Amino acid sequence: MHSKSSLVITLSALVLACSVLACAMAGGQPTAVPEPASTAESTPEPTPTPVPPPPCYAGAPPDDAKLRLGIGRAEALAFSPDGKALAIGTSTGMYLCRADLSEQLWASATDRPVSSVTWSPDGQSLASGSDDATVILWDAVTGERLRTLEGHTSAVTSVAWSPDGAKLASGSTDTTVIIWDPITGERLHTLEDHVSYVSSVAWSPDGRTLASGSGDNSTILWDAVDGEPLRTVQLEGRWVSVRTVAWSADGTMLSIGYAGRYIDLYDVANDEKLGTLVHEGKVTCADWSPDGAKLVSGSDVGTVTVWDVANEESLHTLDGHANRVFSVAWSPDGATFASGGGYEQNAVIVWDTTTGNPVHTLLGHTADVVDVAWSPDGTRLVTRSHNANSIVDTVILWNAMTGDLIRVLEGHTDIVSDPTFSPSGSLLATGDRDGAVILWDASTGERLRTLEIDSTISSRPALAWSPDGAILASGTGDGAIILWDAASGERLQTLEGHVGAVLSIAWSPDGMTLASGANERTVILWDAASGAHLHTLAGHTKKVFEVVWSPDGTILASRSEDDTVILWDGATGARLHTLAGHTSSIRCARWSPDGTTLATGSFDETVILWDVSTGERLRTLEGHTGDVRSVAWSLDGQVIASGATDRSIILWDAATGERLRILEGHPGSVLNIAWSPDGMTLASGS
Repeated sequence: MHSKSSLVITLSALVLACSVLACAMAGGQPTAVPEPASTAESTPEPTPTPVPPPPCYAGAPPDDAKLRLGIGRAEALAFSPDGKALAIGTSTGMYLCRADLSEQLWASATDRPVSSVTWSPDGQSLASGSDDATVILWDAVTGERLRTLEGHTSAVTSVAWSPDGAKLASGSTDTTVIIWDPITGERLHTLEDHVSYVSSVAWSPDGRTLASGSGDNSTILWDAVDGEPLRTVQLEGRWVSVRTVAWSADGTMLSIGYAGRYIDLYDVANDEKLGTLVHEGKVTCADWSPDGAKLVSGSDVGTVTVWDVANEESLHTLDGHANRVFSVAWSPDGATFASGGGYEQNAVIVWDTTTGNPVHTLLGHTADVVDVAWSPDGTRLVTRSHNANSIVDTVILWNAMTGDLIRVLEGHTDIVSDPTFSPSGSLLATGDRDGAVILWDASTGERLRTLEIDSTISSRPALAWSPDGAILASGTGDGAIILWDAASGERLQTLEGHVGAVLSIAWSPDGMTLASGANERTVILWDAASGAHLHTLAGHTKKVFEVVWSPDGTILASRSEDDTVILWDGATGARLHTLAGHTSSIRCARWSPDGTTLATGSFDETVILWDVSTGERLRTLEGHTGDVRSVAWSLDGQVIASGATDRSIILWDAATGERLRILEGHPGSVLNIAWSPDGMTLASGS
């Protein structure tokens, strides 16, 4: 029997939950989760008549708390993907409140304490794990119980949705991990290799691998497709429980946090441990030096530590922040690094790598500094702060040499999308999930104009500039495309035809036709001048992530979550060929300069060259030992470069498929590749 007590949410708890949310939101397009159908292993439940706990505000809080919420002790907190709602699991039930805690949206009593909570990627559903060995799926809007998943035999300790929302994983004190289909409620796999309680489950960014940490001192990597164990990682020399596991953004590295402040760094691609770090306080963020020899990490007690990875030792432990460190980043030359802190100080500190002394302390943010990024030449620093209560991001541009504030890029009211430069490089476009697109002067950081999008669904907009830079196209969460006059900010046209979020936009090389790919599996061709709907191209069975025109604009290639690329006639919209040959998700598709061949890279570690005229596979290029994330043709079309999560770049002879050279040197996954105009130089980013 659990005693009732008031639930107090402190400011630090809210900030911690928000920082965890920011990590979880990295990458991937979610799949909506409809109300599931009945199966033998899951029990549909009627809409309950809940015994509602008291409202969110339940009396004056203690001095160090922000607000007092309801009854019961807080077991789990999770912000919604759009940051506008907070789900709270307690010893007595589930609450959903507005993120600013101004209003309780719904509440439902549970038989046993709720131990873990997670949102579906689309924000439409919640999953909670409970001490009664069940996982409950909730309608996030109404609070209705959609289904109870039964399969564990004791308390559920951790729940996590896959990045695409198609699977749900749960870990339990019964030593098992279960992978569920949240749409049908079917139990897909029961993973039984742990010999003690499972404390944490985490999906790789591509959703192909699941990591589980346990009290048995082990972390197991599982194949998420067939449920087979891939490998087991253990902390050598000490028997310490695993508390948390987390993937790097590119999926090549896994950090394993143990009780007692130990951190293992594990290279997933090469199946080896890089080292064990012993940290002062809990680790909140980390970044590798450009040469891969050092690691800098921030903690929840305000310290920043510089590590020698090869020798597994601390070079500097730096005190300067008043409290929690949210972000760290190295300068391009590795001579300095920057750290961003929170709470009352909200400072950015630039440190000298060799001496560990502070070079500049940058004061100007009024909220937690969650991101720091350097300009390619290392002369400027861009920082972003995130206000957990108002869900507002502020971006500041700094002179990294002098520490002077150049400009505050204020205007967005939500999380900001990747910036998109105009063809001339003079303008910068950014968008946020509240629907605003802002045009900036790319050299001064001055905000030129804000383009308001009246979308009813939160989604960071797809952005694409016309070839002449005169028009900016932006996609919305409710399926519309808006064409803007870049000079005046005037809305020229609104193109309506999609019924799901627009994920990709591409202009034909002559600027006459616009192509868009969307969440609802279709591609639409538009007349760019009149806005007329020319053709709807149906053929994919899942979301269309990318549309790419051939160099002459006669053929459009669409890349989908269904592991295929379809070639379409750009004039008639007729389907020419379906390119199916990869055994996993296709990450990139690039045309040869003459438009006769298409190269596709995939999570199956291969590059396939396709004959565009016939749709036939010309050859498969095998040599990488990690997911292929990028491909690029030399300007003469004779050489193909491919970059992968194995940290290498391979140069291939496009005519024969022969491997010409392997370029190694990146400390992380190779995500982008570009050739210089003369074909003599290759630039790569990781």
